Amino acid sequence: IGNTYTWRYVVRFQVTAYDVIFGMMIKTVGGIEVASMNSQLAQQYFPIIDAGSVVDVRFNITANLVPDVYYLNAGVLGTTDDCRDNLFYLHRRVDVCAIRIVKTSKKLYNGGISYINPDLRIMFL
Repeated sequence: IGNTYTWRYVVRFQVTAYDVIFGMMIKTVGGIEVASMNSQLAQQYFPIIDAGSVVDVRFNITANLVPDVYYLNAGVLGTTDDCRDNLFYLHRRVDVCAIRIVKTSKKLYNGGISYINPDLRIMFL
């Protein structure tokens, strides 16, 4: 819990792509989305990526997850000359990697999926 990791993937563009968004998702074994992030949310914009380009994508994430097994997904959205009207997945990998978060004796755990590092204060007035 709380360790920082890098989720990395490399993309080779076979065709020129427009309005490209690089994304990732962490989900439970049961398919519940725990967290996701993409380049657009991070305010990184890629209006055009030429055919033949190779892009190294890295998401540095802090694994504030309760002990369990989780799946990682990766995806690239965009448009091409064949279809400029709507974004679609240029490539997507679902459940491509499994990670296991193990319990350590140093941390306290709350209920749920993620560890929120609660700071509880109760005051009688």
